[in-house]
Amino acid sequence: MPPSLVLHVMRLLQEALNNALKHARANVITIDATCNKDGTLVLEVLDDGVGVDDAPVSGRGLETMHRRAAQIGAVLTIGACERGAGTAVVLRVPPEAMRATSRRS
Repeated sequence: MPPSLVLHVMRLLQEALNNALKHARANVITIDATCNKDGTLVLEVLDDGVGVDDAPVSGRGLETMHRRAAQIGAVLTIGACERGAGTAVVLRVPPEAMRATSRRS
């Protein structure tokens, strides 16, 4: 994985953790990073905090996260956890984005 892509992913992770601690008042934060069979990198940050409602999630940090994801050709979703409480931040970086990022580095 190219260093520029690693930097973007780490900054997104850092902001997701910061939000879970600062805004969600989470007690438990789970980080899961996987590479699917098709080569898609999936990074999930799940917390048990106060969660998000159905309103669009906004804020400077979240705007930066979405912009950063778009810069690397990734998809970022932020919403309620499927398990009922908390927030799920999911970043999906498709293999073609990793190749394109590699060419831009």
